[in-house]
Formats: sequence, C-alpha cells, structure tokens
Amino acid sequence: MHQNLYMRNYISSILVLLCIFCHQNIWAQNANDSKITTFILVRHAEKADHTPNTDLSENGKKRAQALARLLSNVKIDAIYTTPLKRTQQTAQMVAEQNNLKINSYDVDSTFSLLTDHLTNKYKGKTILLVGHSNTLPVNIERLTQHKVDIPETEFDNVYIIQVNGNDHSVNMLQLKYGE
Repeated sequence: MHQNLYMRNYISSILVLLCIFCHQNIWAQNANDSKITTFILVRHAEKADHTPNTDLSENGKKRAQALARLLSNVKIDAIYTTPLKRTQQTAQMVAEQNNLKINSYDVDSTFSLLTDHLTNKYKGKTILLVGHSNTLPVNIERLTQHKVDIPETEFDNVYIIQVNGNDHSVNMLQLKYGE
C-alpha cells in the first residue's frame, strides 16, 4: 500500500518537473521573447474543523508537507492565497523553500480578474495560487475557458496551467498529490 502511494507521488513529481521543464526550455526555443506564465493551483489542505478561519488538521499538515516536497525542485516566483489560515498554512512551507512572502487576495468584485492581473504582473514566471473549492474553479475557467468542479471532499488536486503570452494558448495538467 505504501509502495503504491510512494510510486504515485514519485510519478506526480516527475510530471510536475517535466511540465516546468517544458515551460522553461521547449517553448522558449520557439521564440526568444516567448513568455510562458505558469500557474500552480491547489485547494487548501484538510481543515481541522468547520469554523470559518480554522487551522489545518494533522492530515492537512501532512498534505502541506507533500505539496512542499512536490514543488521542492520548482522555482516559485510568487505565492497568493486567500487571507484564511488554512490557505496560508498550505502554502507556508513552499514559501519558506523559495524565500517568499505569501500575498493575500480577496474574493471581492475584482476577484474574477485575479489571474489576468497575475498573468500581466508575473509574465514568464511561476505562481502558486492556493484557494478553495469555490474559488479555484473560477480561476481555472478564467485561464482555460473550461469548467472544473472541485468537490468539497477533495484536497489532492494540483492544476498546472501554462499561458503563452505570445499567442494566448493555454495548456493544463491536473495531478493528484499527497497520501
């Protein structure tokens, strides 16, 4: 059982690295001014309870560690989360690995334009975006024009979305991570 989980995590790590490698090398060969912006989107890890601003549960802390392991060889240029503790705690280890502060975004009237703003601000860079089961689908649809449903019970999805700034083409890879 543990060997299967290890293999799944190992394969997921390889796919993430392959995706980032493609971003940094293959597309960049096509044009020197090509600017591929990569979004890594995850839902916060498991929460301790159902109070509005709860911490991560023990399983959530393990999942946050798994996210940090998964992204340990990926250069993250910016991290954005909602102001809630569970999203910030999910991103904390990745922030420490990359010597970054966690930026907050609000789910307000300008929220639907968040990914447009980040694409322009971090053109050619990699952004980790941690949200919720009701906010990530908005961001994913804005970037890809495809609807995604994230059930309230799922915490193990990683969406890697690359936006080509030259022709506005988009590639998306969905992975699972953690145990």
